[in-house]
Amino acid sequence: MHGFIQLINDYGYLFLFVSVYLEMLAFPLPNELLMSYVGYMVYQGKLDLSLAVFSGIAGCMFGVSTTYWIGKRLGTPFFYKYGHYVHLYPERLDKMSQMFNSYGKRLLLFTNFIPGVRHVIGYAAGVSRIPYRAYAFYISIGSTLWVLAFVLLGTFLGPKYRLVTTAAKEYFSLIMIILVALLLIYSIISYQSAAIRHWTIVVYRSMFVNSQSRIRLKLLIFGAAIVLGTFLSLMFGLVDHFLDYGSLQFNQHGILLLNTFVSPQIRHILDNMALMGRPVAVLSVCGLVVLWILFRGEERKMEYQMFLFLLIGGLFFSTYLPYWVGQIARIHSRFSPDGGLILGFALYAFLVYLISRHTLHYSITILATLGGGIVILGTGLASLSLGLQLPSDLLIDWLFAGIWFSFIVLCLEFWRLVYLTERQFDQDAEWLAGQSLLKKIK
Repeated sequence: MHGFIQLINDYGYLFLFVSVYLEMLAFPLPNELLMSYVGYMVYQGKLDLSLAVFSGIAGCMFGVSTTYWIGKRLGTPFFYKYGHYVHLYPERLDKMSQMFNSYGKRLLLFTNFIPGVRHVIGYAAGVSRIPYRAYAFYISIGSTLWVLAFVLLGTFLGPKYRLVTTAAKEYFSLIMIILVALLLIYSIISYQSAAIRHWTIVVYRSMFVNSQSRIRLKLLIFGAAIVLGTFLSLMFGLVDHFLDYGSLQFNQHGILLLNTFVSPQIRHILDNMALMGRPVAVLSVCGLVVLWILFRGEERKMEYQMFLFLLIGGLFFSTYLPYWVGQIARIHSRFSPDGGLILGFALYAFLVYLISRHTLHYSITILATLGGGIVILGTGLASLSLGLQLPSDLLIDWLFAGIWFSFIVLCLEFWRLVYLTERQFDQDAEWLAGQSLLKKIK
């Protein structure tokens, strides 16, 4: 690296041009660091900023143009056979061609920032037969952004130009994820604009037009949102309390109350209720949910999909969210909730909700709610009685289960409202089309 820096000191713009040009031909050169050092020389007044940037862009453009025409002239068979000499293996070439087909030429705006890709992107673009005019337009913008980014950072940082490469390596993955996410969002908006416009109108009509219609659905959505907000507030308040080592005192008081008020007979009952937290009991609840939706559900497909989302998403939610909360709050050593209980509590609550949602008998609703509450409360206290968890962990189990359950209900009812509104929207559109046809016939 010292030799490269010495060459820049001696030959300045010419060496920068040649270095960038060779990297675009697939020579592995540390041009990010070299360009940041050029920026440092601009900071010292040894080089001119505009000439330095022009040299880098010119080297990049000459390089990517050379590789483009090589790729276009030699074609796919040549690179399938000899592409490995420039690290362009057949799998890599096919993958890049698929990326061009999926995301278009706009992908060229970001390729210079991806090590290992910018070295071969010209060959791949030529083999893919992208029109040179469009290729040159997008790649010139990407090259300008790439050169400007590192030269200007080196200029602004001055003697600390080496921090550029360190920061680039540290945050590269995050930056690339953000760029790819933005590209995906742009692609979705570009290709699905009609669908997005349609669903925007449907959602607007669902929430704000005909405010008196489907009042029960809107009340359920509003209630689920309030419950979700309440549980979230309690969770944050509890974590804040535990940060001050309040969990120690809370656990001492909880265990004292349990030993004082729970008799041996009640402990025996709780020991039996611990079976409700076992996998067999949870699978039985899943079966009951499936049967209830099959015989009493309204929009069965929708409810089955949300049930699967509750299960699959709940596995990740109950496994990783408590861990992340513990890490963020730095209370991981005092924070060990049971993911199985969290998912089980959410399942019991969802079954009770479906029974209450799809029955007109208030007595059944009351019995189901009381029974579900007793099972959730008893199963949790059983884990406490058996010494499997501390009171603070059990409380967090209940809070996380409440958060996940209320989120599922909120999504389900909002989706139901939008679905019904879309169906009405389509019926209105068909009616209007029929009316206009009748007028033409008359």
